[in-house]
Parts: sequence; C-alpha cells; structure tokens
Amino acid sequence: MPTSIIALREGQSTTFECQVVGTPEIHITWYLDGNEVTDHVKYGISFIDGLATLKLTQARVSDKPPSFVKKLENVTSILKGTAFFQCVVAGAQPLSVSWIKDEKILEDDEHHHITFENRVAILELTNIDLSHRGRYTCQYPIYVSNCYFHILYISEPAQIIEKAKSLKVTERDPVTLECTVAGTPELRVRWYKDGKQLLPSRYYTMSFENNVASFRIEPVSKEDSGTYSFKVENDFGSSTCEAVLTVLGLYCHLANSLIQQGGNEKIIISVKDRQEGNHVRILNVEAADVGEYQCKAQNDVGSDTCFCTVKLKGKVLTHMPSAVLPMALHCSSLHRHCKYLL
Repeated sequence: MPTSIIALREGQSTTFECQVVGTPEIHITWYLDGNEVTDHVKYGISFIDGLATLKLTQARVSDKPPSFVKKLENVTSILKGTAFFQCVVAGAQPLSVSWIKDEKILEDDEHHHITFENRVAILELTNIDLSHRGRYTCQYPIYVSNCYFHILYISEPAQIIEKAKSLKVTERDPVTLECTVAGTPELRVRWYKDGKQLLPSRYYTMSFENNVASFRIEPVSKEDSGTYSFKVENDFGSSTCEAVLTVLGLYCHLANSLIQQGGNEKIIISVKDRQEGNHVRILNVEAADVGEYQCKAQNDVGSDTCFCTVKLKGKVLTHMPSAVLPMALHCSSLHRHCKYLL
C-alpha cells in the first residue's frame, strides 16, 4: 500500500500502489483530499492482477493540500471587549476556511466578523460576554485532519455587586461593613477611612471569602465615625464604593456641687449642638429632697439615663455623682450633657 506521506519537489514524479485481493469483480477508486480522482489518464490509474496503481508525474503546487502556516494562539479578552483569532493558510487556490465554536459552525453576524483575504483567515468577536467562552477551530472544509483550535478565555474586570451600606450604630457595639464582588481572580480588596488605608489591628478585623469582603470594628467609638471607602481590583479593572458610619452615644457628666438647705436649686438638662434644654427646679430645699435623681434622654431610636444623689450633710446638701454611664443613645450627631448647676 502507498506510504502515508511522500515529499516531492515541483516537477518530480511518484507512484502509489495497493495490492488487493477479493472475489471479482473488484472496483478501485482513488481520492485526492477527499475528492474522487476521475482523470485516469492524467494520474495513470490502472488495476491489473490485483495491483492498483496511481502515477503522479511532474507534481505541481496545485497537487499540494492546504496547510496552516500560522496557527491560532491563546486569546484572552474582557467583558464587552473585542477578541481576534487569526491564522494563515497555504495551498492551492481556491482556498476557503470555516470557523467553528465547539461543534457549531459560525456565520458572519453582528457578533462574529469573518474575513479571509490574502490567505489570512480572521475571526473577530465583538461585545464579548460569557457565552463566547469555548473552543474555536479554523478548518479547511475538506481537510478535517488539518484543523487547529484554541480557547477563548474571558476575563472579568473587578466589580462590586453589592455595596457597603451606611450605618448608625451605638458606641461600644460591634459593627461590620460588607461588600460582595465579582471578577476574574486574583481579586485584591482594600478598606479606607477618610482616604487613609486601614490595616488589621486590635479593633479592626478584615476578611475576604467567597467573594464577600468584610470589615469589622469591635467595639466602635466616636472616633470611628466617618466615611469608609472600599476598593476591589484585578489585572483588568477596579471598582470602589463608600459608606458613612455614624457612632451615636449619650454622655452623662455629673459635677459635685453644694446646695444650701432652704435654697432654690435648678437641675438643668442641656443639649449640645441643638441648643435644646429642660430643667427641674427644687424650691426651698429641705431634707425631704434627699434622694436619687434621674435624668433620662431619649429620641425615636433609643434612650439613656444618668443619675445623681442628693445627700444631707450638716446644713448643706451635696450632689454626689453616680458612675459615668456608657453611651447608648441612638441619635445622629448629638452629645447630651446632664449638668447640675448652682
């Protein structure tokens, strides 16, 4: 039988022979690149005594099958971007190629632009989305064995799917800011406060798992109020968002003072920033006024209380402060001071 591959220079000759056996009548057919050879004279086709012969004399370039001089290469693109596949074909004219994605033949349309000029075959993909991922093949229609393929990898720029939300929290409570992100790895995340990058510390905990970035403060203080920024990035792009954290609280500050028995005393509740106030006046102070006094501040989202104790000491009453209470008032930008004045 003929050798599988024979190399010839233009003008040289060769002969292919196959010895066959079988019950007459045997029919012999020769094929060139998948097409039946019908010119028996040109190719010297004969079948005598079980020997099938094809003689190729003065080989020409037109007898050469097509080949890919430049093969396809890896292609990586981003979403909404453009990608090109290109290969160069050599061989006798006329030449044509087909482009195949996975098992489907591609046609020229709004997302697939196909050209074949000067032996250069180009497939251009536009407005790329995830459906374009797959195996692409450039194939000369007849020569199935001479097809080459490569994979289109689509890279997604880093993006924020769910942004961190602005929060109002009570001082000394824990708080967590979260962002959900997407994009081609490797994704890098950073947190900032008022433009300054934050790093893990005794009070700050940061994590990034399953595309969820978390930033936790425990416990929060008034100094933690501010604008927090989040940034995610990869080699193909970046995205940022901001959230405002407001830490709320109530300060009760009690100062020692002396009250003369029989005098008129006023307990004033002052509100810083809003210039609001209330007061309780004790007229003609006497022993019956000894006891614990309570100052309670509240709004729509919370309340807090501070205390002072009035004791009789000889002929005077003394304001004795109770412990300074933790801040627990849920109100925005509000510092309340309970003051006891003469």
